[in-house]
This record gives sequence, C-alpha cells and structure tokens, in this order.
Amino acid sequence: EARRSNCSPHDATRSRAHLRRSSAAMGDAPWTSAQAAALARGEREDTYGLLLVCYPLDDAVRAAWTALRERLEADPRLQGAYLMPPECLHITVATLRNCAAPLAPANREATREAWIGVLDAARAAPTWPRGSFRLTFSNLAFRGNCATLAVSDDDDAILGARAALGKAIAARDGRAVIGGGPRSEGRPPRGAPSSDPAPHVPDIVHSTVLRWAAEPASRAEAHEAFEAIAADFRPLTVDVTGVVAVAETAPLMHGAEEVLR
Repeated sequence: EARRSNCSPHDATRSRAHLRRSSAAMGDAPWTSAQAAALARGEREDTYGLLLVCYPLDDAVRAAWTALRERLEADPRLQGAYLMPPECLHITVATLRNCAAPLAPANREATREAWIGVLDAARAAPTWPRGSFRLTFSNLAFRGNCATLAVSDDDDAILGARAALGKAIAARDGRAVIGGGPRSEGRPPRGAPSSDPAPHVPDIVHSTVLRWAAEPASRAEAHEAFEAIAADFRPLTVDVTGVVAVAETAPLMHGAEEVLR
C-alpha cells in the first residue's frame, strides 16, 4: 500500500535545500576511508588493535540495521558507501590500542598482558558496571565521512566504565585522550610499547554503521538518500550483558578475538 506524504512540494524543496547546506557545512575534506576501501575490495589487513566494546550487539538492533542496510545498499545515490555488516556492529567504550599502528607479532602477547593488568584494575573500581545494563539506540545520524547509530547510556554504565579505565591507565603512568583532545598529549600505560599510540576514550556513545569506500557522486544527494531511509529507524531499548575487551585482528571489527570479559 502506498504511503501518503504529508510534505508539500514547497516543504520538500526546502528540505532538500537544507540538506545541501548541511552537506556543504561538512567541509571539503575527503570522506573516503582507506580501511573501508580495502574491505570493499575483499582485502583484510592483519592488524592488532585492542578495544573495549559492547559486542556483539543485540539481535533486535542487528535485525533493524539489516532491514535498513538492504535499502541503503540499493540506493544508487549511496554508491561508494561501505555499510557495516550487522555482525560487526559494536559500541566502542575505549580504544586501548589503535589497530592502524603496526605491531610485530612477537610483541603482541606482552602488549595484551600489559592491558589486561590495566583492565583488571579498572574492573575493580566502584564505577565499573556489574551485571547487565540498559542502552537505547535512538536514531541514525549522517556525519559526512561516516554515519552513526546514536546510543543513550541509560544507566551510565559506559560512563562508569570509561571513568574507571581512565584512572587505571593514569595509575600506570599512561594518559588517555578524551574525545577530540590532542592525541600528542596522551601516552600508553607502563608495560605497553612506548611507541604505541595513546589510548582514546570517546566522549559520545554510538555505533558506526557507514564509512565511504569511495567518494559519492553527489554529497548532497547521498545525504538526502541516507536521511530519507534512516527516518524509518525506530528507537530500541535493550539489555547489555557487559563490556568486553577484544583484539581487533582486522580493521573495523571485521576480525575480533575476545581478550577479557
């Protein structure tokens, strides 16, 4: 059955103009991701990152994304988009070690053990979440070089885990970079290679669902296409059993091995 639109032609024109302005405001920086481009070509680089994540996401969230993903994939205006496979969806609580930094296989075990010590201390903190907690997946947001699924940390569990982790890193002479802070001011904790990138703790809660393997033909049209389909997402509140540390053995969580739960 066809759905009637409550939007007048004038409203639709105004909406498209707003999207064009929004797309322009996202700047001229490239939207493409080398990691997404490689994955789109079927290439999986051997990496070693360490992440603290909520993973895998609830079946209801993955099913909702699967349905929208099929529609996004079929829209020619979104050609070049790399849409995250449902099984790879995750929420990054913290990036302990960025997988983009090389690490010789011979050094991986020592790095892992250093971070397990940090995580053991963090898990003993009073703010670390114990038992399950609730998250609400509220809406999809187009951000230009990516699109994300916004998440509400209903019980402040992720906030508590991040606070505990930051203190545990500091207790071992490290410093986490918070949000968009200068990466040069961070440093890995004692025991991890000093040449490693600084750990990063986001200041938002989200799951990235789209990156670009190639630049879209029209940024404004890509934005419009995404927003039209994403509007059909309905909020979902789910119980999460906890956070887990994983070794990211291929970029964008296309390879993950559990380290510590």
